[in-house]
Amino acid sequence: MKARVIETGEIIEVKSLYSPVYSRLDCNGKIISEYDEDELEFLSNPDKPKMVNLEKIIEYLTPRLETDLGYYAAGDFINNFRKEFE
Repeated sequence: MKARVIETGEIIEVKSLYSPVYSRLDCNGKIISEYDEDELEFLSNPDKPKMVNLEKIIEYLTPRLETDLGYYAAGDFINNFRKEFE
C-alpha cells in the first residue's frame, strides 16, 4: 500500500509484516526501513476495487428504475442484480 512519510513528505510503498510496524522493502524483499503507524499517512489506491454495500446500491437504484422501467420490470432487474452480486 502507498503511504506518505509525515516527517519528509516522501510517498513510499509499505507492507505490514508485523503489527503495528510498516516496512519499506527493496526489490529483493529485504527491509529498507520501518515506520510506526503514526509516522505514516496512508493513501488510497485508485486501482484497487472499492467495496460497496449491495443493499445501499439497491436502495439507490430502485426508485430510479421504477420511474424508468415500471414497478414490475424494476423488481425483476433488482432481483437479478442481487443474485449476480451476492
